[in-house]
Amino acid sequence: MLARFAQSQILRNVPVARDAARRALIQDPLSSRATLVLALAAVDSGDIAAADKLMARASELSRRESTADAWMFDLDMTQGRYADAFRRADVMLRREPGLAAQILPTLVKVSTFPPALPDLAARLAKQPPWRGAFFQAFIGSPDADHAALLEALKGAGGRPTPSELGALVERQVRLGDAAGARALWRQAMGRPLPLLVNGGFEDAASVGSLGWQGERAIGRAVAITSRPDGKGAALRIDPYAVGKPRAVMNQSLLLAPASYTLRYEGFAESGMGSLEVSVRCLGSNQLLSTARSDFAQNWETKTLSFVVPVSGCPVQQVRIATVSGRRSDTPLWIDSFNLRRP
Repeated sequence: MLARFAQSQILRNVPVARDAARRALIQDPLSSRATLVLALAAVDSGDIAAADKLMARASELSRRESTADAWMFDLDMTQGRYADAFRRADVMLRREPGLAAQILPTLVKVSTFPPALPDLAARLAKQPPWRGAFFQAFIGSPDADHAALLEALKGAGGRPTPSELGALVERQVRLGDAAGARALWRQAMGRPLPLLVNGGFEDAASVGSLGWQGERAIGRAVAITSRPDGKGAALRIDPYAVGKPRAVMNQSLLLAPASYTLRYEGFAESGMGSLEVSVRCLGSNQLLSTARSDFAQNWETKTLSFVVPVSGCPVQQVRIATVSGRRSDTPLWIDSFNLRRP
């Protein structure tokens, strides 16, 4: 009761709150609430050294004193105890996820401070539940050093998840920085970015626009599912009505200026069906090549050749779409995309 009363008075009457907290500690020396009140009273009087000790004591007595934990986080950071600071941040974010709006921007800012980065990466490598939210805030920060964090995460025995890597690379794609996007991919994965990702629709993990993305539903369903012949997965498109061509699936490409050949295969479950495959410059929407592919009841390979111009086309997009004026009364399948330089 005395500790609660002291806490209620700390913003109204500091002397009264201090006195009540001292009396509460006589009755219960392990009261974290009373200890916290004395720490806040010390802050009010300008006795920071005493406040540091009392905040540390309050944090030790209870794992539910966020004010003390926040104070100690700042103190640990100031005194170079980075591992302790991030442990406290982890505790606060697990206990009160609502504190993310206050804590995550601080962690993002700290990620630009080289001495603290290894300990932050070590904490992230443990896969805390707030890691996804951290990466969202990190990627959105104009000051974030993506390459430095990836290197530190690698040093801590971790690596970005497919969705995290996709978001990191996606930011560079949106900026039109194809070279930066390729560099981040190589750093994170330890190998160059393939010309086309997941051409066989086998990998369900999302890597943003550098993987297959659905554009809009047509007919009843568009889905990646098992092939009828049992040879892995493929894209299945249900029957669709006559109308304007509609994009079904797309993927961004980061190709250097050169000539390329795209191969893929498809078939119709019964009768005949058609799909359109095209490649264009993503920013200008300049069409590089397009082809209507007519499929029958046997898997058939198709090819599409195109040239990426020397300038004005840093990011490209391959797109699968329905064909204008063509009705499909049978499910269509398309698979095995492979992109090569002749």
